[in-house]
Amino acid sequence: MTQANKGANILAPFILQKYIGRMHMSKTVFDYEIRKLNDSFFEKYNKKEYPEIEVKKGRPYNFILFEIRYNCFVAAPFRTNIKHENSFKFEGCKRNKFGTSGIDYSKILIIEDSNYIGEVSKIDYDENSILVKNIVTIATEINDYIDDYKNHISGIKKMGKNKFRNKYKFSTLKYFHKELGI
Repeated sequence: MTQANKGANILAPFILQKYIGRMHMSKTVFDYEIRKLNDSFFEKYNKKEYPEIEVKKGRPYNFILFEIRYNCFVAAPFRTNIKHENSFKFEGCKRNKFGTSGIDYSKILIIEDSNYIGEVSKIDYDENSILVKNIVTIATEINDYIDDYKNHISGIKKMGKNKFRNKYKFSTLKYFHKELGI
């Protein structure tokens, strides 16, 4: 990944270390980019077969991308009106007078083909400031969201039926078991 976000930290080691069982949060840095995805991704993962994947014609979503291993990315969408807890909310932003904007963990995508990654994008200045200040929290929460799902599905650490349903009922992770090694 290029250094699109100057001053940002480097994520690839974080998620990779977490997946192989070593986590050194105080020494970990994160690399991320804000991107759009190409139409070819949404053609492959169409609304009919993958109803939980957010897509609106003529309204591309911005995603925060973290590389979790060579040429494999976690993409979490920025949303303008998040009403659930499986997210990071940008508190105190100008845009929030119409809803709560943030990053939606329930709509995370796992992308193994970098050809699906589109142009570099931008978000509002105040949202970007909050993002930069909270990148470790966001990366940790994304990682935990994915790990909790993997552990439940794999039977490593089951959560209660209602808790799992409430947390993952509308999640897109169910479409990426192969990519997640489940």
